[in-house]
Amino acid sequence: MTMKPFLAHRPVPLLATDASAASSPKDTELGALPEWNLADLYTSMDAPEFQADFAKVESATKSFVTQFKGKLDSLARAADASSRLVEAVKAYEAIDDRIGRILSYAGLVY
Repeated sequence: MTMKPFLAHRPVPLLATDASAASSPKDTELGALPEWNLADLYTSMDAPEFQADFAKVESATKSFVTQFKGKLDSLARAADASSRLVEAVKAYEAIDDRIGRILSYAGLVY
């Protein structure tokens, strides 16, 4: 799945740097303000890692649905219930972590 970027990747200021936008005289004394460095998440929305994470989320979600949808009650009653439920929770957490990374990046770019 190829996603088209909805915004060009560019550094986003944390606070207004324009003195007219400052809320108090003290704000103008701060000097140059830092900018978001999103490279720890993804280098751009076109980055192969960004596209790969979308594909991994799609694949992992389909697998999760196949394995666990409508089956949690029977898993809980199985002889090895604790290990099967732990497996379900770990799979869900892995999906959630990757989606969180994607959404964090998109939100910060926006």
